[in-house]
Amino acid sequence: FALAAALALLFVVWAAAAAWNWIGLAGMREWGSSTLLMGLSWFGTFGYWLFLENTFFRLAYLVVVAAAAWWYLDEWHLRRYGGNRREAGAGATPTLVHGFLAAYAYGSTAESFLVYLDMKLWILLLTCYLPTLVVFSLAVRAYGMVGAKRTSVTLLGAVVLFQVFLVTTWWPTSFAVIGFTYATVFLALVLVSRQEQQGYLNRRSFSRELAVLGTALVSVFAL
Repeated sequence: FALAAALALLFVVWAAAAAWNWIGLAGMREWGSSTLLMGLSWFGTFGYWLFLENTFFRLAYLVVVAAAAWWYLDEWHLRRYGGNRREAGAGATPTLVHGFLAAYAYGSTAESFLVYLDMKLWILLLTCYLPTLVVFSLAVRAYGMVGAKRTSVTLLGAVVLFQVFLVTTWWPTSFAVIGFTYATVFLALVLVSRQEQQGYLNRRSFSRELAVLGTALVSVFAL
């Protein structure tokens, strides 16, 4: 009962946040995309939070998620009233952070489902891989990528994320390392898509971003 009540409360909070950021029928597509990404991220982190056993880690994770959610909603609200339409919804950076947290949560949750609940592969694909793919498609849209280019990039992301999902889910390591690896690949794909959308490759910024990702990934493996 407590689990169902918590899930229902999360749904109410998500619906209230979505209603607060309603921008009318003219912006229905933008509102729907941003609301869906926010919901997938929140419900993904809810699933991950259930498998945390240490109270300190649970509280720390809640603080991180709450801070990211506040930032996302605040940026969305400012763009709504400030008239900044260069980036969709809350903007590229808050969307990217929310997407990273969602990918981390779904990657870790897939491992937990497999180990503790012995779920079948098709269930893992529906509950963890597919939501990540939707979040990826919505994240690249935040950079202004639409139409055929967005479709082709989403298909590429689907193939890469599927391969990484299959490999990492059966790794004999901790669920946190698996989730972080999955989220790092997700983040790298979005960053590559951003460079593609710009029409040119900023080697300096792109190399710096990949270096940070690589260092973080190596650090996690070393733990």
